[in-house]
Amino acid sequence: MFLASLLAHELAHSLMARHYGLTVKRITLWLLGGVSELSGEAPGPAAEARIAGVGPLTSLLLGGISIGLAGASHPARASIPGVIYFASFYLGITNVTLAVFNVLPAAPLDGGRLLRALDWWRTGDRVKATV
Repeated sequence: MFLASLLAHELAHSLMARHYGLTVKRITLWLLGGVSELSGEAPGPAAEARIAGVGPLTSLLLGGISIGLAGASHPARASIPGVIYFASFYLGITNVTLAVFNVLPAAPLDGGRLLRALDWWRTGDRVKATV
């Protein structure tokens, strides 16, 4: 389920990038993350921010849904509802943690791209913002 969550995070980036006319070459998943390889650059700082921000928002949404599912199930041990509770709870916590980690303002994380978009918007210079 965690790999499916990572895929959803990367698909969100990819779909938003396609919305802005970029081509998605491939999505690569690892045990603790992934990357959407895009061709070209975002057409502007707002597009860059949306492409970077949609992944963590997806992870946060999936985390909230999973924690909500855990809250709706009974945590009886050694039972199917207990397994659903613990799996949903840990999946939710993992997705929320993934979202928070990804918005740290450091490259190549999504937070680094959000910071670049903000600097690009502020200065009007993509190269300067990248540096």
